[in-house]
Amino acid sequence: MIILSKNHNNTSIALFSSLLAIGLSALCLYMRKEFATDYENILLILGFGLLCINISSLHFFSKLSFNRSQVSSLFICLTLPLLISWIDQYYCRYVFLIGYILFALTIWKSFRVRFWSFLFLLFALGATFFHIIPSLLNNDINYINPLFFEALQLGKVHIDTLFHSSIANMIQTYNTTSTGVDGLVPLNYHVGSHYYLAHFSKILKESSLLGYNFVFIIVFIPLFIYIYLSTIRSVSEKFNIKQKFNFIFWIAFIIVTFSLLSDLGKFGKDVFLFHILSESYNFAFILFCLFIILFIEEDKKFISDKKQSILFIVATVFFLLASLSLKISVGFLFWVAVIYLCFRFFLLNKNTYLRIKLVLFIGVLFITFYFGYKINHSNTNSDIMNISLFNFIKEHINYLSQKLYFYLIHFFWGIAYCILRIRDSKIYTLKNLLKHTNFVLIDIELLIVLMIASSLPGMLIAIPDGSAIYFTLVARQLGMILFLAYIVLHQEHIYYFFKTYIFTKNDISFGLIFSVFMAITIFGGIAWKFQADLRAAYSNHKNLVQDYKQLENSQINSTPIDRNWAVYITKQLDSLGNLPIEQKRKLVIHISQSDTLFWKHMNTKRAAKSISFVVPAISGIMQIDGMPLYGEEINNYGFADFVERKNSSDTLSYSQMCIKAQKYIPIVEKLIIYYPSNQAKKEISCEIKLEKN
Repeated sequence: MIILSKNHNNTSIALFSSLLAIGLSALCLYMRKEFATDYENILLILGFGLLCINISSLHFFSKLSFNRSQVSSLFICLTLPLLISWIDQYYCRYVFLIGYILFALTIWKSFRVRFWSFLFLLFALGATFFHIIPSLLNNDINYINPLFFEALQLGKVHIDTLFHSSIANMIQTYNTTSTGVDGLVPLNYHVGSHYYLAHFSKILKESSLLGYNFVFIIVFIPLFIYIYLSTIRSVSEKFNIKQKFNFIFWIAFIIVTFSLLSDLGKFGKDVFLFHILSESYNFAFILFCLFIILFIEEDKKFISDKKQSILFIVATVFFLLASLSLKISVGFLFWVAVIYLCFRFFLLNKNTYLRIKLVLFIGVLFITFYFGYKINHSNTNSDIMNISLFNFIKEHINYLSQKLYFYLIHFFWGIAYCILRIRDSKIYTLKNLLKHTNFVLIDIELLIVLMIASSLPGMLIAIPDGSAIYFTLVARQLGMILFLAYIVLHQEHIYYFFKTYIFTKNDISFGLIFSVFMAITIFGGIAWKFQADLRAAYSNHKNLVQDYKQLENSQINSTPIDRNWAVYITKQLDSLGNLPIEQKRKLVIHISQSDTLFWKHMNTKRAAKSISFVVPAISGIMQIDGMPLYGEEINNYGFADFVERKNSSDTLSYSQMCIKAQKYIPIVEKLIIYYPSNQAKKEISCEIKLEKN
C-alpha cells in the first residue's frame, strides 16, 4: 500500500498545487511555442515539482503524523538536487519520473473528493493561475520570464535576474560565491538560493539562467502554494479544528489572497506577487512554514524531553542559518519569533534548570544569528542603508491616502484574526492573559510581535528599492495563514447565516439581494482586475515576440537602430555556457570597453550596471575588466567590492588580464575578447605563469 491516507484534505492540497505546476509548465511552453525549447528539461523540472508536492503519499511516511510527514518529506525532496547533482542526467530522469507516478495516485484519490469542493478547488486554481500569469508576461517587471533569453537580446530584462544568475553560475563553474564581473571577488549574498540553483542547473546541464526562469516558475511557485495550504491545515489542527477544504474555504482563499486589499504601493500593483517573484524569499518562506509545522508538532516537548530538546535546538539552528542564507529579512523575523517564544517559556516556567537551559538557548540563537548574518551579508549593502524615519512610507507608497493607512491594510487579515481570537477566548486584558499558566494566545502575541518587528526596518532605515517590503510580507503572509486556518471554526455560523437570512423560504429576501450584490462587487472587482492585467500582459508578450522576430530578421548595420549584434554575442556566450565545466575553467572573457553599443544596450532601470552581468549570467565563465563604464553609480549589487574605474580610459592590457585571471584560477589558458558591434572576437593565449609575477 503506497497511499498515505484517505484524507481528502491531503488530496485537495496536493491536487491543487500539482495542477498549478502543470498549468505553469504549459504556460512556459506556450510562451516559447515560436522559439527553440528543450522539452526534456521542462519535463524533468515538472517531474521534480510533482515529486516534492506528492512525496508525502509514499508509504514510508504513512506512519507519521501530518506535520511530521510534511516536514520530513519536503526536507528530503528539497535536498535531493544537492545529493544527485553529480549523477548523469540520464539517471536523474528516472528519479523525477516518480513525481508523475505519485501525481497519478493523487488523481486517483481525487475522485473521492466531494463534487462541489472539487468544483470550487478548480475555481480557486483558476484564480491563482490567472493571478500569476501577468507577472510572467509583464515585461515591465521581468524578474522571471520564459522568454528571458530573447528579452535580454532586446535589452528588456531586470538586473536582479542577471545578478543572481551570475552568482549561481560562478558557484556552478568555480564553486565560489561571486558575480564574476571582474574576477572572482567573494560576494556573500543569498548564498543558499544561489547554491541550490547552481546544483539544480548541474542536473539539467544548463546555465543557471535557465534554472532561474524555469525551475523557479514550475517548482517553487506551486511549492509555495502547497506549503501555504499545508500550514493552514497544520494550524487548524492545533486549534482542534478539522480543516475542510470545501467551497467556503476556497472562496475565503480567493478573497484573502487576491482581493483588492493587496493593491498598495508601486510593487507591480500587487504585493502578493512579491511572494512568488523573489526566489530567495519564496524558498526562505517555505522553510519558515516548515518550522512552524515542526513547532506545532513538537510544541513544549523540547523543554520537558531531553532528546527532543537537543533535536529541536539543532533543527532551530539549522532553519535559522538556512533562512539567513536565503533571505536576511525572513531569517531576521524567524530569529525574532524564536527569541520571543523562548522569552515566554522563561516567564511561564519557574523551574531553575529549565530557565538556565532557555537562557543558554537564547545565547546560542544570538551567536547563530551573528555568524549567519556575517556569512550571508555583503559588505556593500551596509554603505547604502542609513537611518531615515518612515522612509518606506515616504518614498515607496504612491498616494497620501495609502501612506496614512498602509500598515493597517497591509496587516488587515492578521488584525482581523487577532480580533476573532480575542473575542472567542474572552481574554481582553493583559492581566487576564498573565493569569493563565499556558500559552492561551501565544499565536496572537507572536503575530503582533512579528508585525511590529517587520515594520521597524521600513520605519527606521532607508533600504533601497523598497526592499523593506520583504520584512512586512512575512508577518502579512503569516496573518493570512492564521486567518484562513481559524475561519473554519466559524463555518457553522456562516452556514447558519446563509440558511437564516439568505436562502429563506420566501422567494426573495433582502439578505439574498444584498449578498448577490456583494458577491458581484467583490468577485467582479477581482475579475476586472484579472482581465485588465491579463490584457496588458498579453499585449506586452506579443510586442516582445514581434520585436524579437524583427531583431532576428534584421540585417547587420541596415539601420541606426539595428541590434543584430545582440543576437550574435548572446549566442556566442550561450555556446560557451554549454561547454563542460573543466573547459570553462580554462577560459576568461572580456568585452571591449570601446564597444559602447554593447555597454549602453539595456533599456531598463539600472541599465549601465545590468550589462556587466551578461557575460557571467549566460556563459558561466569569469569575466575580466567588466565593471560598468566610468562615472556610473556602483553602490550596490556587489560592485563596491571590485576596483572602481579611475577614468574613462582605465582598462587593462591583455597580459594584465591574463595575470589577474590566473590569480583567481591558475589553470586559465585562454582570454577571449569580444567586439559585439563588429560581430568579432579575438583569442589570446595566457601563457604567463602566475609565479613569475
